[in-house]
Amino acid sequence: MTTEVRDHYESAPDLFHSASWIGWDELSAVDWDEPALTHDARVHEYRYSPEHGWYASGKSFQNLDGRSEGDEWIREGRLMRVGRMTRREAVHEDSEWAPVRATMKSLADVHGAEYVRLVAWFDN
Repeated sequence: MTTEVRDHYESAPDLFHSASWIGWDELSAVDWDEPALTHDARVHEYRYSPEHGWYASGKSFQNLDGRSEGDEWIREGRLMRVGRMTRREAVHEDSEWAPVRATMKSLADVHGAEYVRLVAWFDN
């Protein structure tokens, strides 16, 4: 963390917490197709299109009612599935994080992967 970023983080200890970081060398080595350790607590919803078949349309927090990973059922014309997400599904390549990854890659191309990292923290 630079001095300026650290000073900003430390300026509001009641507001900012849980600082973390990841280097481009680590991020670029991630296996985006690796599945999560456990199944998702949300039910994955899919809609049907004659042109594309079943496609992901969202997730919902609903009672799994004893269902387990791999269970599927149809509700109101939607396919419902209890599943395990991959990292790619959790952080889509075209998500709001895409510009961050692109910037990190550009900086790494110029300065070296070991010199680029993303620093983040949470606020209340």
